[in-house]
Amino acid sequence: MFSNGDSYQGSWIDGLQSGKGITSYADGSVLEGTFMSGKPHGQCFHSFSNKDSYLGEYLLGQKHGKGHLEMNGAQYSGTFLNDMKHGYGTCTSKESTYIGEFKHNMKDGEGTMIYKNTKNQF
Repeated sequence: MFSNGDSYQGSWIDGLQSGKGITSYADGSVLEGTFMSGKPHGQCFHSFSNKDSYLGEYLLGQKHGKGHLEMNGAQYSGTFLNDMKHGYGTCTSKESTYIGEFKHNMKDGEGTMIYKNTKNQF
């Protein structure tokens, strides 16, 4: 157990989490997957204490590559770069679905927005 209340069970190299493991955070979040140099790296599943979740690729602690994020009742499936939605993806909320390009967490480029209550597309 770490001084902040987090705990880790898994492989270690030179005193750092490396290889397969599970980190349980003091706030109730759990991250299971592979680690490198003490950070999530590769395929991981992160279940947050507020019921949000992320299943996908990490690069030295940041969402990077393909992944699926569920947050605040919305879902995003697509690519990430430096912990942000970036590239092609699908974002679905109660009101709408956007299928298209993202840049730095924002809709940017070509895409289609479908509003569920009106069946309109933009």
